[in-house]
Amino acid sequence: MTPKMTNSKAMAAGWLSGVGLFLALAWNAGAAERGLAVTYTAPPGGRGGLKGTVKVYDKSVAVVIGIDQYRSANIPALGGAVRDAKLVAAELRNQGFTVTTLINDQATGRAIKELLGDLLPNRIGREDRVLVYYAGHGTSTGKGEDALGYLIPTDGDRDRIRSTGVSMRELADWFDGYPSKHVMFVADACYSGLALSTRSVGLSTAISDYLLQITKKPVRMILTAGGSGQVAHEWRGQGLFTRFFISAITGSADTDHDGIVTSDEVAAYVKPNVAQTARSRLHADQTPLVGRDGEGEFVFVVGKPSVSAASRVAVPEPPAEPAEPAAAAAEEPAPAQWEETPGAMPIFAGGKKLFLAVADLSADNIPPGEAAVVAGLLRGQLAGAGAFGVVEKRNMDMILAEQAFQQTGCTSLECGVKLGRLLNVRVMVIGSLGKLLGSYLLSVRVVEVETGRIMLASQAHFESADEIESGTKVLAARIAALVR
Repeated sequence: MTPKMTNSKAMAAGWLSGVGLFLALAWNAGAAERGLAVTYTAPPGGRGGLKGTVKVYDKSVAVVIGIDQYRSANIPALGGAVRDAKLVAAELRNQGFTVTTLINDQATGRAIKELLGDLLPNRIGREDRVLVYYAGHGTSTGKGEDALGYLIPTDGDRDRIRSTGVSMRELADWFDGYPSKHVMFVADACYSGLALSTRSVGLSTAISDYLLQITKKPVRMILTAGGSGQVAHEWRGQGLFTRFFISAITGSADTDHDGIVTSDEVAAYVKPNVAQTARSRLHADQTPLVGRDGEGEFVFVVGKPSVSAASRVAVPEPPAEPAEPAAAAAEEPAPAQWEETPGAMPIFAGGKKLFLAVADLSADNIPPGEAAVVAGLLRGQLAGAGAFGVVEKRNMDMILAEQAFQQTGCTSLECGVKLGRLLNVRVMVIGSLGKLLGSYLLSVRVVEVETGRIMLASQAHFESADEIESGTKVLAARIAALVR
């Protein structure tokens, strides 16, 4: 149950929330101005109207909101919204986004409206992309065509939702006024009334210059976990919807293997996978809703485009429900609860020894030495698994020093591929280790260097440093299992 707050405590929390928001924006404003451009390199001959290396976005900006604790006694506390928000924020940072987070008491109605309605428009330009993610309670007023969805801030009240909530109409108005060509709103919450058309469709992929068109034309896209009367379910320690969303934007939704995941592909991947998994695993109904305005597509550049149809793989379906759920549950590793991207891609060794390297992990709010120790643990566990020839740290440093390459902070797919080519390895492991609110978050991506595809993307939380060693053993076993 959410603890009740006295008026004085509530006022203090609100004041501190404002200070935290101001500091976050002050830091992120400078970071956004230094934001990295997003580029896409088409295969020889071009792809979808794009040729050579094309700049898709000037910079990428994200706002991530997660609320577990609510001040109102009539709103139950949640157990995983903040965790899911952290996972999404970590992945977006891996993809080059500048991320501002509002967590629990920071996410008041005033803070959300001030950030999204007043401050953010001044931080973005025409050639930028903006993503807003929300995990928390949602609700709706009205029915049918008159329905209107609301996000419930930490200080919201269900009985006074029109005055204390953040309506989808407000969000749609703000997004419409943003100068950025591509804006996407993603909510791990269930409600109806999206304030954008749920019947509109994007351009046909059969258009010869499809990629050129969708990267130039504007779009406002909304994707939510479900409709009014449904519940946003948890599955395997993570929000079901968020699990498939992260999977989609890290490459699983790239069914045509052009190296780009569009917002339309995200929706086409997330919607059926969530609905099918909810039915088969949880015996529940949960069908994500999609709304859009515009013919463009919000895009995620996830890797090097494939030039061979033989490399295509089907969108992974949720596995069939096991005959003995209790026994299956007992096999889940503990204490490391890795949140693995569904549909991890194997690599074919052909009977040969594959060479792999583990980059120094990026350190987020921890001493760099701690991240280096964990990277060393992972190297040792992978070498012990026997599936790979692992490049020793000393040899790796010597090669990179000769090339004047700085590997610290290498978390992007592009950097991982470049690093792997310099080291002449088949597989590259990149990632980060951070600490937030007392717990560690280890985020790892396994990249096949030749194709630029992500074989595996996994994240796990650890309450102490002692748990990380067992966690690297589990991760090393999962990576080794991908070798065929």
